[in-house]
Amino acid sequence: MERALSTSLETQSEVTVEADAVHMSGRVAGTLADGTVVDVHTDVYFRIADGQIVGLRSNMDEKSMESWGQVLAAGGCEMR
Repeated sequence: MERALSTSLETQSEVTVEADAVHMSGRVAGTLADGTVVDVHTDVYFRIADGQIVGLRSNMDEKSMESWGQVLAAGGCEMR
């Protein structure tokens, strides 16, 4: 993320444990090198069993999904 948003990276996150799950919500915002402003909101649940992640559920709005793709591409990740 720092490579994609190195000039104006803003992040915040909150992690909570809920019984057999870990809930992580957060936000990444900034400006890409091409001037595109992105604001990504995440909301992820990891289900844990025997000390391992055995399930994942991600709730992300359409705008955040599009922005996240732009951040990954700007950071050098190939989307297939």
